[in-house]
Amino acid sequence: MNEPIFDILIVGGGVAGLSAGVFAQMGGLETHIYEKHFIPGGNLTGWDRQGCHIDNCVHWLTGTRPGAGYFDFWKTLGAIDENTVYQPESFYTSELDGQSVTFWADIEKTRRGMLELSPADEKEINRFIRAVKSAMKMENILDEEYVVKGKKLSPFAVLGYLRTGLKELGERFSHPLLRKAFSDYIMGEYSALALIMAYAAFAGGNGGLPVGGSRAMAERIAERYESLGGTLHLGKGISGLIRKGDRVCGAILDDGTRVGCDYVIFACDPYVTYSLLGQKMPKGLTKNVAAKKLPVYSSLQCAFVADGKAPFSDNVVIESKGYDDIPDRIILREFSHEAGFAPEGKNIIQVLIYIHDEQCDEWIGLRANDRATYRERKARMAAACADAIVRRYPELDGKLTLLDSWTPATYHRYFGSHGGAWMGVLLPGRFPLVTKRNVKGVKNAFLATQWLRAPGGLPNAVTGGDEAVKTMMKRIERDRKRPSEAIDIARAGEYIAVAYAKRGRSTER
Repeated sequence: MNEPIFDILIVGGGVAGLSAGVFAQMGGLETHIYEKHFIPGGNLTGWDRQGCHIDNCVHWLTGTRPGAGYFDFWKTLGAIDENTVYQPESFYTSELDGQSVTFWADIEKTRRGMLELSPADEKEINRFIRAVKSAMKMENILDEEYVVKGKKLSPFAVLGYLRTGLKELGERFSHPLLRKAFSDYIMGEYSALALIMAYAAFAGGNGGLPVGGSRAMAERIAERYESLGGTLHLGKGISGLIRKGDRVCGAILDDGTRVGCDYVIFACDPYVTYSLLGQKMPKGLTKNVAAKKLPVYSSLQCAFVADGKAPFSDNVVIESKGYDDIPDRIILREFSHEAGFAPEGKNIIQVLIYIHDEQCDEWIGLRANDRATYRERKARMAAACADAIVRRYPELDGKLTLLDSWTPATYHRYFGSHGGAWMGVLLPGRFPLVTKRNVKGVKNAFLATQWLRAPGGLPNAVTGGDEAVKTMMKRIERDRKRPSEAIDIARAGEYIAVAYAKRGRSTER
């Protein structure tokens, strides 16, 4: 029986894979995406429980402001447009001992609130606000010319935080709440630049939320891909590759089906990619995903449906002292802006708890080796979260119903992610690392994964897909001019001509 021959095989139907598929189809190539899950999007997803919807992924999306960086990428993919973005009023609120501080979309309101809370920290507060506004100016998302306490905005105000971690930044403040707040919403190991850039994007209207949530956004990208003629194979995982010399010429699906390809783009976790290839991960990529100085982290999460309106807005970090199964501070999220997430008169409240690599490995091992204890421990975690919420908001007593809880083992199971990680870490003093999109020793294989550039995330996934396709196009052009290569040279030449014509370029040298 003749094997079907597919031109471009993409491993993984997450954002990187869908992005690669869209840009390849726009370039005139024929692509097939193989995704082991039954819905597209990878980690950009959500699921339904008890008539409610749980959102898994987006806390803020870089690129939601028309004209700003990444917006054109997202619009090209069909992910968002000018009418499918929701802008919250606040980034997050931190609480401690009955006091609170909020990182508002109105950055001057943030500064006033911090100064009211702690006049003694005025110098450090102004320094931080100046850095955020300078970052906004650098990204062309500042609508007016600002000075902060008489000082002009400057890139140097941002770079001054390059070697500062978030925990270290917090320690510069005298007020106990401010000392906590700066590492409440992003892990303390992160570079302070991560918070500054994220908050700058948010305050500039470039860090909103996709309407409909993560899964709806993923479905829009998948629809765009298929509208361009791409083929999305869901529930079709890849268990092995077919190699001929220095090329991948096909893949073996989980059900034993064999499919052919001329080129392959890996849009999955690097551990999955290099396991399939039977090769050692290159040093540059290893530094991004497995270096000792680059901690892996993931999260424990649970979702509740609450009777009535949530007693807080957007995101809030509350105290949760005195519990064995959760840390002293937990992040709460509410979804009142999404009317379809819960029945009328109810709202979704989700809990996010960051955990490090040792705990991640423990949860993954527990699920693999002792499922009953794993479930029991998940139940204790969720019960502690519910109790902490009610202790903070007594009006919710008897009004919370658990919908679901999930752990690093969940991410590891569904996405094949190492350590259950869903994103990398940007450490102080370390610029985002980029490695080549080529796979060493394999001429027709390319990488679209978010993990090539720290700290990963959705922006690096979408650009990763685009960069992988551009790199692949160069390879196709070279192959067209080398008849000895084991590919269909005539077809490759035809595709190059079509693709370059669509991009307004000539194939002539």
